[in-house]
Amino acid sequence: MDAPSRAAVIADVVGAGGGVRDVVCATANDAYLTSCRARSIAPHPTWMPVKLAEFFVAFSTVQGNLVLDPFARSNTTGTAAEWLGRRWLAIEQRAEYICGSPAA
Repeated sequence: MDAPSRAAVIADVVGAGGGVRDVVCATANDAYLTSCRARSIAPHPTWMPVKLAEFFVAFSTVQGNLVLDPFARSNTTGTAAEWLGRRWLAIEQRAEYICGSPAA
């Protein structure tokens, strides 16, 4: 399956409901939280909704680019990069946080 276009991701985030504010106020169904529950892992205390990471990855990169996240935390940036057809490199000091990533 092809990754969605930059315009499609941005339209999905900004055009849906109240825009970016609604994405930041994510629900418990976020991919990271769902993955943590499935693996019985405590989520990172400052996790970011994958939809928000998707917006920034789509806005600032194109398919095939390398996305570097030197402070990966929950690796939502890496997850978004993978879903959008980007390569990614995540660095996190504490393995237990990144283990909850849907892309891990």
